[in-house]
Amino acid sequence: MKKIKENTVQIGDCLMWTAGCHAQGYPMMRNPETGKMVLVTRYLMQQKTGRTFTRDTRVKSTCNNVKCVNIDHYEVVERDDMERWKCTPHQVKKETREQIKKEYLETEHYHGFKRDLKRKYNITYGTLSNILKA
Repeated sequence: MKKIKENTVQIGDCLMWTAGCHAQGYPMMRNPETGKMVLVTRYLMQQKTGRTFTRDTRVKSTCNNVKCVNIDHYEVVERDDMERWKCTPHQVKKETREQIKKEYLETEHYHGFKRDLKRKYNITYGTLSNILKA
């Protein structure tokens, strides 16, 4: 758990993950017992509940912040609750989306420009693409 604390920063109520992430932006780490890559929130929730989850179990965010690993912001959802089990897109406030679009349109594009926007606003490439398409 020490490694998890070293790789987070408190922003409001959220604990933001600062280490490695999945291509879709989800926080990842090596499971200390198996050495396999796992989703941080799934690992933490399994530790908290004492259960091993199946593929029909999801750990869903209640704060809609893809990089938050505050386990109090997550709930366990089983597949038989299909409405809650479905994936929901990463949500960005309207003002932030507008700022990203404005910055994208007003700045000369250079190699790595989208990467820099992604980092600045702490979003994934997919989220950035969806914002710029809208």
